[in-house]
Amino acid sequence: MKVSNQHTPYPTLFDHRGQQKQTALHTGKTLPVLREPHDLLDISHEGRQLDVIMRDAEKVSIPSSPKDDINEIMKMFRPEDYETMKNHFAQNNRKEGFELLHSFTKLLPRHPEWLQAYRESAQR
Repeated sequence: MKVSNQHTPYPTLFDHRGQQKQTALHTGKTLPVLREPHDLLDISHEGRQLDVIMRDAEKVSIPSSPKDDINEIMKMFRPEDYETMKNHFAQNNRKEGFELLHSFTKLLPRHPEWLQAYRESAQR
């Protein structure tokens, strides 16, 4: 099989009389397309009648949601892994850093005492 780096020509088309016909590919012209006008935002009439909210956004926090910092927990209970992870991130080895962090998060369910000790120290 012979491979060529040259540009492949467009196919030659012939009309019903056998004469060569120029296509849009040859001339660079495009065919006109009829498009029905429509609203690009597609907002309903009712939606356009809504008032604009003019107040500042508020930060919403759920009181019962845990605010545990995995990095801090790792620093408390696996300081050598934490330092290794930090070094990986500092050296732009994100994959290794995230693998260490991920392996630590897998350990957390087996050590509920770590979470309890972290929460107690965070309250002080």
